Amino acid sequence: MAKVRSSAFQLVIAPMECFKCHAQTLVGAIVAPVGAEAWDDEDEESQWRPVDEMMPLDQVREVSANLAAVLPPLLVTLYLDHSHTADTEYWINHCSSCGVPIGDGHTQSEPDGPFFAWPHAGKIGKLKALGDGQVTCSMPYF
Repeated sequence: MAKVRSSAFQLVIAPMECFKCHAQTLVGAIVAPVGAEAWDDEDEESQWRPVDEMMPLDQVREVSANLAAVLPPLLVTLYLDHSHTADTEYWINHCSSCGVPIGDGHTQSEPDGPFFAWPHAGKIGKLKALGDGQVTCSMPYF
């Protein structure tokens, strides 16, 4: 697990087809901007390291209170839920039509996912400012 802190987290929102009901739904990912800092809890020599490029965070398990307060109004289908695939609880997208959880594997790891290789893949999403805070997530790549 990693902790990421920033004064300028963002939420990227993009459309996606639900894998279950095939309806169009909006999905989101919390984005760490350039200049955010990450701490790897599993690294014995861990220290705060700068994030070199903007990136969506994977399997966000905890967010600071101020981020938790602004997320639901921006995207009501992104909320804390248990993932059976990952066997953990994290902020997961849900289809606005059928309610099925749409895990980060579908949005970030699949080549047709809206956040796969984002922002370098040329895919466009709307960015919404979230503000400062700290999140716990899978270790970001830098």
